[in-house]
Amino acid sequence: MSTAPGPVLEILSFLASDALLQDETLTHPAFEQIRTWNGLERVYEGVSVDEEDPKRRWIIIQWTTYEDHKSLMDDPVVYPKVIETLGKCFGGEVEMRHARFSDTTVMALSSPVTEVARIELKDTALKADFENGMRNFMDDAHHAPIAKEHAPFVFGETLESPGSYFFVGGWDSKQAHIDSAADPESIKPHVEKIGKYATFKVYHFRVREYGLRNNKQK
Repeated sequence: MSTAPGPVLEILSFLASDALLQDETLTHPAFEQIRTWNGLERVYEGVSVDEEDPKRRWIIIQWTTYEDHKSLMDDPVVYPKVIETLGKCFGGEVEMRHARFSDTTVMALSSPVTEVARIELKDTALKADFENGMRNFMDDAHHAPIAKEHAPFVFGETLESPGSYFFVGGWDSKQAHIDSAADPESIKPHVEKIGKYATFKVYHFRVREYGLRNNKQK
């Protein structure tokens, strides 16, 4: 993957607390606490549509650079307050990662249903073959009738763990993704090829954007 500067996504996955399940706006005070932070570009919230994982929630924040988010995490006053606010929303299994992606994620995160796949290389020696296969998949998705409306599909290696990746794609519905993954004329061959190089776990959720744009002042 390229290490050229570009937007970085902070991807926070967690199980919702009972309080959040009762009031999905419980996250919003935390967003207000950081809304003018330098480098904060977009804030998204995701609600699971996976029947087996109904309490899973996502917060995805686009930063101009990783350093912009790090400056927030290093702030001794603001960040503890943000964590305290978000703590009311967490019911368990909290994980945060950062990744820089192969293309813009706006289309995928604006789709009726967003797919996120957590991908782990079976062997780091397979990295070049895996990334070539992913790039071919992304190119074909631009032209696949079932997927091109929400293209580009994108992937990116996490900054924290080499060999660990996120894939993000948009679909009309979860069922559209399931059907496409089973169709030999659609994305099934790509999924099978990727499976030779890596393991993956797939999530589906509906996304809403909180509505921040290009805040430049801290």
